[in-house]
Amino acid sequence: MSEGVLAAIAGVLNPAELFYIIASALPSTLGANAGLLSLPSLMRRWSRSQHEPVPPIPRGTGWIATAAIIGLFFIAVLGRGVTFTR
Repeated sequence: MSEGVLAAIAGVLNPAELFYIIASALPSTLGANAGLLSLPSLMRRWSRSQHEPVPPIPRGTGWIATAAIIGLFFIAVLGRGVTFTR
């Protein structure tokens, strides 16, 4: 979900028309991760009787800060588009 929000915010800064953002950027971003929604059902099929339960991953403020910085970079730099000129 967060990748869709980042793509939408970055797409607003893109000088291309809004149609291209809606027709290209958002579907590819959200569709690329749609397979992750089916991952829990796939994982239930595997037998875990031999293994101990995996503990949840704790949240880390360092990882959250890093993700926020990378998200801002994505929006500010890549959202406007990168052009290569000679």
